[in-house]
Amino acid sequence: MMLPLELITQVEAVKEESVLLLFVGLYFGVIIIMLVYNAFIYTSLRDSTYLYYLMYMAAVAAQLFTLFGFGFQYLWKNPEIL
Repeated sequence: MMLPLELITQVEAVKEESVLLLFVGLYFGVIIIMLVYNAFIYTSLRDSTYLYYLMYMAAVAAQLFTLFGFGFQYLWKNPEIL
C-alpha cells in the first residue's frame, strides 16, 4: 500500500480545512434546498413517490451528516467535555 504523505504547516492545514468545510456546507445547503422543494411538490401533488424520494434524501443527508462527523459535533455533544 502506498500512502502519499505530505507535511504542511498549521496555517496551510487550516486553509485546506476551511475550503473543505465550505464545499461540504454548500453540498448540505443544496440537499436542504432539494428537501424543501420536494416537500413542496409532495404537499402540492400528494403523490406518494415524492414522499418516498423525500424520505430517501433525508436518510442519505442524515447518513452523510453523521459520516462527516457533524452529528457528534453539533447534535450529540458530550456534556462532560463542555
